Parts: sequence; C-alpha cells; structure tokens
Amino acid sequence: MFDEDLIIASFAQQYGIRLLREDISVREYRKLLKGLNGETSLGYVVNIRSETDPKKIKEMTKTEKRIRSEWQRFRAKQKQNNGQTITMTVEQFQQALKNLAGGGNG
Repeated sequence: MFDEDLIIASFAQQYGIRLLREDISVREYRKLLKGLNGETSLGYVVNIRSETDPKKIKEMTKTEKRIRSEWQRFRAKQKQNNGQTITMTVEQFQQALKNLAGGGNG
C-alpha cells in the first residue's frame, strides 16, 4: 500500500491507535481514515498532493515538490496499468466469444 506508513503514523498521532497492535473492524478503520485531519502526517501529504494553485505549487519546498511528483508518477502508472488490464480483459472477452462461435484456436 502506497501510504501504509503515513496511515499508521496518522492513526497513532490523531487517535492514539497502534494499528499494528490493535484490532479494529474494517468499517471502523474506514471511518477513522476519512476523519484524519490535515495536522497528521497523511493529511499533510494529501494536502500537498491535491494542491492545484500554481502559485502555491511554485512556493513549495523541494521536499513538498518531491512528494507531489512521486504521487503524480504513481497515479500515472496506476492509470497505465488499469488501461492495460481493461485492454487485456476486452481481448480475453473477444477470444471467449470466438471460442463460443467455434472460430477460436483452443
């Protein structure tokens, strides 16, 4: 998971919950994750990643710009992988239809 360390640190910081030591339900985890504020490690990083104001982006520190560019590369790779998965799935579906119609090789 891309932000696992940030999530673990943020839960400890905001809620005092040690995720690796405590058991919480998935439902509770999701609700608490949505409630993390900008004062946590994850909140800080999410604010950097989601900034769209060119002036604010220009004023970011080197570290903030690195965080932002790493996220953009990660998202671009995800989109590329999703596109490849969809293409492969469509090709597999087309082959299955050919096989059903008796025109496939296998």
